[in-house]
Amino acid sequence: AEGEASVIWPPDATGKPSVLQSMGQKEWDTIPGTTSLGMSVFNLSNAIMGSGILGLAFALANTGILLF
Repeated sequence: AEGEASVIWPPDATGKPSVLQSMGQKEWDTIPGTTSLGMSVFNLSNAIMGSGILGLAFALANTGILLF
């Protein structure tokens, strides 16, 4: 009804609305901490490949070859 304060649920520890709630997104739209096995494997392989690429660049830079 008009004039009533809107109820924000779930409130955080301070009682203030969260950033997501202030942008109009409900916090329970996505459950944090849940993912599929496929996305977990993709994330792990992405991290391994990324660190390998950075490690390769570092190794080549330490060889002293020109332009590395």
